[in-house]
Amino acid sequence: MRFPSFHPANGELQRFADGESEGSERERVTRHLASCTECRALVSFIRDVAAKARNLDAPRAPAEPRAAALAAPLRTVRRFGRIRRC
Repeated sequence: MRFPSFHPANGELQRFADGESEGSERERVTRHLASCTECRALVSFIRDVAAKARNLDAPRAPAEPRAAALAAPLRTVRRFGRIRRC
């Protein structure tokens, strides 16, 4: 009789995809991935996203930070309700 295979937690799959899982956790996830196409696809997706993120250009700081800050729209704070005084 074969018992149902429970899916590893997202954190376990993330660590596995990142190459950070060790020992029994890594073995358990490896065994699970051998029979679960859903989790294999998720690990593949995690690895693809990580690879794309590594290839992104870092944002550049504006030449004049003060000018950029002054040009940015101001945020308004809205209050919902009233403050009651006793």
